[in-house]
Amino acid sequence: MNYEEKDWHKTMSKLVSHEADSLDIDNTLYFVYENETVKTYHFVSLSGCREDVLIGLSNKEIYF
Repeated sequence: MNYEEKDWHKTMSKLVSHEADSLDIDNTLYFVYENETVKTYHFVSLSGCREDVLIGLSNKEIYF
């Protein structure tokens, strides 16, 4: 199923923004990986123990 960009993009952008706000930015690495169907944001927090947050954005449903 495909979603209209105006719908999924707004929702997913809020999710990325929320996750970014909760990170200690001075001790966080940020990576973006892209392929033809998914854009993935990878936050690596090095405050204390390592914590990884991965957020994948796509306009198609992804099944695991």
